[in-house]
Amino acid sequence: MLTGVSASDWETLISTWLPPQLLKSLGEEAIDSTFDFLNEDNVEASLSLYDLKVQLIDPNSTNAVMSFLRTQPPCSATDLLNLATLAEGSEFILCQPPEVSIPFLQTAIEKELQVAANLLPEEKTFLQEKDKSSDFSTH
Repeated sequence: MLTGVSASDWETLISTWLPPQLLKSLGEEAIDSTFDFLNEDNVEASLSLYDLKVQLIDPNSTNAVMSFLRTQPPCSATDLLNLATLAEGSEFILCQPPEVSIPFLQTAIEKELQVAANLLPEEKTFLQEKDKSSDFSTH
């Protein structure tokens, strides 16, 4: 879990991690699906998360997270203890780990990204008929 991440940190992480074409296609799909829903061409608006799941388990994603961590302030001793329990579900600490810990941390990040990918559905519905109200009415 990432907490205490600034907007700037999110921007850096996302721009390093997710290819612009993937973000563009997700955005376009969301817009198209929303308009199809609003125009009553579909009974729901949904977004395929398959490509995002694939990206999460790609080795480049682990490399992107590691690159991002190298831009952070050095880890304190407490931070290192928290990172050592990462695989056990502790809060993820944003800090620059010492080189000696990189192999362990990289393996832990790969596992966490795999868990995240497994938790994501293949598709997410974000609007349904029950969501329609007078605000969506075309009559």
